[in-house]
Amino acid sequence: MNSILLVGQTPPPYHGQAIATQQLFDQRWEGLKVRYLRMAYSQSESEVGRFRIRKIFHLISLVIKSWIILIKNRPCCLYYPPASPNRIPVIRDVVFLLLVRPLAKDTIFHYHAGGLPTYVASLSFPLRFLSKIAFSNADLGIEISESQLNEDIFFPVKKRICI
Repeated sequence: MNSILLVGQTPPPYHGQAIATQQLFDQRWEGLKVRYLRMAYSQSESEVGRFRIRKIFHLISLVIKSWIILIKNRPCCLYYPPASPNRIPVIRDVVFLLLVRPLAKDTIFHYHAGGLPTYVASLSFPLRFLSKIAFSNADLGIEISESQLNEDIFFPVKKRICI
């Protein structure tokens, strides 16, 4: 049976990407063995995109839990919704993806938030370089609108679909 590790922010707090990710968590995945890891970086809307020390510990915990799930369920695919184009979430995603993607058989990015390529292009060289490594060469990129299709120019993927 194919295995998927689905990682994402679900409510609370209640905002578009968290609600959409909750729908993915609630979905019945016929013929797939799905493991879920909830990102709980923010407890309220005012914490979204802000630095907090406890978020570093949560990131470390998610990386370790992801490693365990990916190793125990080999081969396992990583299904990940990249963050909104803001500094703290992008840094968090870069660290997580650089540490976790090497253990995944495949990577699927489900883009809910637009503007990531433009934001990453504006970053200083070291962070822009690491971001391109972290977000490039996924096996599948899922876009929610045609306007996001420029992500594949900046972050190449093997296959891209728009739903």
